[in-house]
Amino acid sequence: IGRIAGAESPVSLPSPFSFFEFEMKPKMSVTPRVLSKSGGMVYLIRGKIRLSSGDEIVPLESGQAVGFQSDDKDLELFIESLDDAHFFFLAGKRCGEP
Repeated sequence: IGRIAGAESPVSLPSPFSFFEFEMKPKMSVTPRVLSKSGGMVYLIRGKIRLSSGDEIVPLESGQAVGFQSDDKDLELFIESLDDAHFFFLAGKRCGEP
């Protein structure tokens, strides 16, 4: 669900939301964009990846997750696989729920 690398899901949602499942070989990368005033997470199922944005770099191993939040401008993440990797990427605006 969502849009990445020129491909867009046919699913129509009432508010922008992205859910992607990635399986990557070592040294492959992806650059998902997080819309302004949105947040999300990456959950690594298997392997090792390195996630970066600006000066911040976060390495992840199997079973780990990291959350992120954008401010008034879109946030571009760079995710690189260090090993065979399988992970989920989720991003969207808050629902306003407690």
